[in-house]
Amino acid sequence: TDSGSVLVWERFSFSTPFSDVSPVKLVDPSGSDYDFFGYGGPAMSASSLFLAVASNRDDDSGGDSGSVLVSERANTTTSFSAISPIKLLDLNGSANDFLGFGGLSLSANALTLVTTSPYDDDQGNDSGSVIVWELPN
Repeated sequence: TDSGSVLVWERFSFSTPFSDVSPVKLVDPSGSDYDFFGYGGPAMSASSLFLAVASNRDDDSGGDSGSVLVSERANTTTSFSAISPIKLLDLNGSANDFLGFGGLSLSANALTLVTTSPYDDDQGNDSGSVIVWELPN
């Protein structure tokens, strides 16, 4: 219940209308009830090779700590359904941080991924934080 999912319409030709394509349903492979995978919306790179999706009530760092799953495909003819995503966690995350709540932002070149942890307590009760992952050029 409420584990969440993301639907991706993948077409392999500009001449194919989206209405002629069946969506691929993506879920968190290790997800559970009430993880809310996809809440806040996914983020995709300009190349369409990287897809990031939050699961803001995932429990890996404590109840409702949250996580982000990133899928990278080698080319646009590979379906995201064939990719095993990697899971990102806030290294300082804890219960009730809700990492990813409100969505994600992925740079066009996929080198920077940003999300919020609105109930992070590092600067006081529910003070919140912004989490940034950066890859070197």
